[in-house]
Amino acid sequence: MVTENEARLPIYVTSIGHWDHQDTMRRPDGFPFLQWFYVVSGEGELTVGERTSTVKAGQCFSLYPGVPHSYRALAEPWELYWLSIGGTHSQLLFQWSGLFSSSVYNVTDAGRMQEALEGIIATAQSGDPRTGTECSKLAYSFFLDLVTTVSAPLAAAEPLYRRIQPVIRHIQEHIHRTLTLQELAECISVSEQHLCNLFQKTMNMRPIAYVNRERINRSKQLMYHSPLRKIEDIASDVGFSSSSYFITNFKRQEGMTPEQFMRLHGLRG
Repeated sequence: MVTENEARLPIYVTSIGHWDHQDTMRRPDGFPFLQWFYVVSGEGELTVGERTSTVKAGQCFSLYPGVPHSYRALAEPWELYWLSIGGTHSQLLFQWSGLFSSSVYNVTDAGRMQEALEGIIATAQSGDPRTGTECSKLAYSFFLDLVTTVSAPLAAAEPLYRRIQPVIRHIQEHIHRTLTLQELAECISVSEQHLCNLFQKTMNMRPIAYVNRERINRSKQLMYHSPLRKIEDIASDVGFSSSSYFITNFKRQEGMTPEQFMRLHGLRG
């Protein structure tokens, strides 16, 4: 369980572990935090939206919050490590590391990656009062090192993602307030129409739709860590002008209201 103080860190570990064999997992509503998986042995199948990929030993895959996905073993045992992180800077860290979307990556230094993950697991299980802070530091270092320990099979798409990276960073840093299309376009000195085209090609959605998706994802993180907070306060914290507009967007993305989401996940009685 992440403490209230740990949840204030720019990066914090929400879960980490190792499975000798990963069972089938289906998440039609996605997961509220960023996830990273490293496959040690076997072979599996990852489905993100309508795209299906094979994930073999020596490969990794990343999953962004709120993205519908599933994964299952094709060759057993499908042994893997997993790490999930939250925090206001978590997506910026993913993007800085070259992880621009939910995708599969090749590992170039398997020993170094496995050693780093085992180190975070050992720290998480140590029982030290500063476990959360120490895990945060290790996770930060781990993702910075991904620049040298993984390579992306879809490298041809990276220039477009890097083009909009300043916009994404601006959105993450200012998610708590009103953001206009003009303001976002000015981040990279392009027209509003050109920005829409860039987002459509890379994210398969328009910029403001992306903003609203990120607001909803951020709100789910707040619900997990502050389940007693009022819905209107959460809406305000993630930049929605009113709780009714927040609820409408939340229901459109999640298929349920925020209250229903919290009850479903055991966050409200």
